[in-house]
Amino acid sequence: MLFWWVRNSLRVLWMKLWGWGLIRPRRVLCWDKKMGTYEKWGWSKDEILMAFRTDPWCMMKSEEKIDTVMDYLVNKMGFETSVVAKNSLLISLSMEKRIILRCVVFEYCLKKGLVTGWVCLELVVCRL
Repeated sequence: MLFWWVRNSLRVLWMKLWGWGLIRPRRVLCWDKKMGTYEKWGWSKDEILMAFRTDPWCMMKSEEKIDTVMDYLVNKMGFETSVVAKNSLLISLSMEKRIILRCVVFEYCLKKGLVTGWVCLELVVCRL
């Protein structure tokens, strides 16, 4: 009974991944490149899989897009890489239309003293 449940669960997962276009013969190499890009930024395999579970489209973004978003959030804004991993939706957002604009407003509020203490990255970029 357990064997059939596991087999059917894996079949459903395979079909979902195939439907999203993540598992195709030419995409296996792309998956490895994306894993390498995220590992370059210090993400563990568990963090990458957690990010994939919360937002599967983060694995469909180009390496340049991933590097650009991570560079801005980690090096310019000073957020931890693990915080970005927990909010993997950020990789899918537009840099010009959403991330940069909201981070500029956040920095302004910090300078003026309107925001004090610790603020969640998701609150700043996703919900502001």
